[in-house]
Amino acid sequence: MLENIIIFLKIKMIRIVFFNFLIIFTIKINLLYSNIIYEKNEIIITEFEVNEYTRLYKNFYNFELSENQILKNLVLQKNILKKLEKDNPRFINNLNNSFDSNYLKSINDIEFDFIRLIKIKNEFTLEYFDNEFDISDLKIFFDSFDKLELPISENNCLIIEKIINLKNNEEFIENFFINLKNNTKNFKIMINNKSYNVCINEKLFSDIEKTIFIKIEEKTKSRFERFIYGNEY
Repeated sequence: MLENIIIFLKIKMIRIVFFNFLIIFTIKINLLYSNIIYEKNEIIITEFEVNEYTRLYKNFYNFELSENQILKNLVLQKNILKKLEKDNPRFINNLNNSFDSNYLKSINDIEFDFIRLIKIKNEFTLEYFDNEFDISDLKIFFDSFDKLELPISENNCLIIEKIINLKNNEEFIENFFINLKNNTKNFKIMINNKSYNVCINEKLFSDIEKTIFIKIEEKTKSRFERFIYGNEY
């Protein structure tokens, strides 16, 4: 009985490996024969790559770029990774080795490059967040909203009391900052000497957190470029 189970599992694993190989092989064939829409300075970009990058960017950033901007991003991504592979091979090797081997088998080259660049940028983003991000940064972020209407509750969000605009509420901003820094989600404010929970669901918090990190990424852009281009920057 045990031997039959082992044989069954081995066959199943072989099928999974073969299926993953088939998907990756198909993607590479599509990439090979896809229409070339950009070719300059040893950089080639196909229609397939543009479509795949569009999907990846939208899924990760929850935002759509124009085709022209996508093309610019792809050219920049290829140039950055190419330069790092040439000038800083140890860094690239460490980066590549940080990926789980099984995960690498499940993604294509375009997704691999997309994630690699995000991980490189994240080094600068997280360093800024850990060491420099303060409440004034958060206030600037909240100022970008027209309003920030959130539900409040007296019983851990089981019953919503009302919805109020907390965009300029200093206490909420300070509380949100503490939660963000400590990776907690215990949002509270006081109104007329009464304590309320501020009800922020997982999706909203994730969206806010992601947008904050995008803003930090923009703020640390010059540091990132100095790392990539060094004296050329």
